[in-house]
Amino acid sequence: MPELTPSSPVHDFDSAIMLATTFTDVVLGTLRDVVERFAIGGDIGLSRVITSVIGQEGEQQGWFRVMQGKVPSELPFITTSDLNFAFTAIQTFAVPCTCPNINSIQLKTFAPLNVIKGPTAETGHIKVSFDDGDKIEDDTLWFTYINQQNLPIVEPLHVISKENDTIIAKALFPYDAYDMNGLTIAAVTATKGPFPNAYSVAKETLAGPGLFIID
Repeated sequence: MPELTPSSPVHDFDSAIMLATTFTDVVLGTLRDVVERFAIGGDIGLSRVITSVIGQEGEQQGWFRVMQGKVPSELPFITTSDLNFAFTAIQTFAVPCTCPNINSIQLKTFAPLNVIKGPTAETGHIKVSFDDGDKIEDDTLWFTYINQQNLPIVEPLHVISKENDTIIAKALFPYDAYDMNGLTIAAVTATKGPFPNAYSVAKETLAGPGLFIID
């Protein structure tokens, strides 16, 4: 098992609760992906175990939201996810090279996606950066959003600058058109789809996930 990193992106109780809320949202979406994979593989007995964990995580999330002065339930149908997004996100909490067999885990690790300017509860642009400049052509970039149970939303990703291997870019966050409340999982994708689900987004992801909650 990897060691937990001693550094943390939080500096007080409120920011810690916000981080816990975001990560638990991702876990809740990922556990549904796990159940579907078990169903496809015929692992019926394991599905009951995972669904019990979903209930327990939901109880945690309700408490986190109450601590922020919000109603316990985020949405009627919360955002779905994919195992590969959670696998990449969890590595930001681990000390590098402390999991020697990580390459044997059959999941993808995407290039990190840094949110420079996040979205608000209105239509506007967000700004991101990621390191993969030598592998990506500027005219092939797309920004794909996974929100609630809706089909993934794709917007062109416009490059602002490219220095060494770091790309800084912006994309529209179409909040008003899709009522994008709750957790949104964002990714730089190699194509504009159309994507039928979160799994298909992960297959084409070059950098991600970017995580933000609007509630």
